[in-house]
Amino acid sequence: MANQKPSSSKGGAKKDYNNSQQTLLSILGVLMEHASKDHPMSVRDIHNKLKENGPSLNTLNRNLPAATELLDALNPTQTLHQVGQPGARHVYIHDGEVHVVLENPEGLAYWEGNSAAVFEVSPPIPPRYSTISNLLNKHTQLPGSFASLPIQLKCVMASKNSRGKVTYIPYQDWEHSYEANNVEPPQNQPRYYYLESPLSRGEWRILSDMVKVYPYISSKQTNKFLSAISRMAPGIRTDRADNRYAFKHEENKKFFLNIELLDSAISARKSVSIRYGNYVLEEKDGAWLPMLRQRENKKDEYKVWRIDPYALMWSNGYYYLVGKNIGMMNLRVDRIIDVAVLQDTFELPADFDPCAYRDRSPVMYPGDPTHIKLRCKTDMVNVLLDFFGPQARFDKPQGEYTCVRLNVAKSGVKLFAMQYAGRVEVLEPPELRDEIKNDLRAALEQYEA
Repeated sequence: MANQKPSSSKGGAKKDYNNSQQTLLSILGVLMEHASKDHPMSVRDIHNKLKENGPSLNTLNRNLPAATELLDALNPTQTLHQVGQPGARHVYIHDGEVHVVLENPEGLAYWEGNSAAVFEVSPPIPPRYSTISNLLNKHTQLPGSFASLPIQLKCVMASKNSRGKVTYIPYQDWEHSYEANNVEPPQNQPRYYYLESPLSRGEWRILSDMVKVYPYISSKQTNKFLSAISRMAPGIRTDRADNRYAFKHEENKKFFLNIELLDSAISARKSVSIRYGNYVLEEKDGAWLPMLRQRENKKDEYKVWRIDPYALMWSNGYYYLVGKNIGMMNLRVDRIIDVAVLQDTFELPADFDPCAYRDRSPVMYPGDPTHIKLRCKTDMVNVLLDFFGPQARFDKPQGEYTCVRLNVAKSGVKLFAMQYAGRVEVLEPPELRDEIKNDLRAALEQYEA
């Protein structure tokens, strides 16, 4: 392969920005990265930013020589060469150089000594100022230009008050203010542009923070989420994942695949088999760390569960699969190790309401709804609402106490009553009261031993 040196892209060569669609995408890219409602950009600003950009893929492709051997080297899986001419059969890198093995039609190695390709790519030529201005004006006057995108292109004009402070007002308002006074608007006033997001700054913050604090997705995956969401929030800047927000557990590499499989099974009403896990302590590099491992059961038939999946839902900060085995089961999705969709189908009960089910299952402890009566301190109303939601029904307060009536699974109430043992008393049912009494007595004996 002979040395090849393409000519410069100056003179009669094609420009980098050779159509309006490509130019508009470049403009939107600049606005996404650099503009906001508080700091819109003029056409001149956009033009200057485009001049700073490096060569585009189109420019590179135009300046690459047409030698088929080089195309083979850059993409050996799609070998392109003339019939009867040598074709690339293998490519490897050694000492920072790309080496291409060529073979003729008879299968013999083709060799003519060392070869080299030299590329000199001229910087891109940005679109003209007038092109940028015309495109922006056109698309701000067409309300449906970006109807399929989660952003809108906005045009504003700068206005100074008596103190010299600059504010920006919508172009239409600026134009109408002159029309209302029967005055011609001044000519050649610069227009400014930015992209408007469907998310406010506050909405973006709470959405991004919800992603940051979930401990069962890795920092890498968190950054991927934030990057995707940020495309709906041009002009709003945020830091990427920060481990100070939440402890990130060991990554469950099948987490998102399992969600995809479960979601498809729920939609198709197909049963699934599931391997479930627990976190256990294992020694690693001299430290004892929690690791997700398959739950061990004495009977082999319980190591893999066959479940009819009803719903995926959030509750008390975790993502759960709700389904039926022999009875109802609530499984933390981050602890599901493996999912297989079966061919067996099931019928979803007509009366199954995911929200009502969650409200009947405090902290997602399953069980049949039971009438329960608690005596609680009145200053615990916030905690009761957080724990039981709309299920809690309150009696008239008597001094510092009120009675709370619930119709929920007993196991979740037991956890609540044990956690707030000094401020909560279970009055009904008697069997739950006795169970808590025995557990508290055993705990006291352990501390007094």
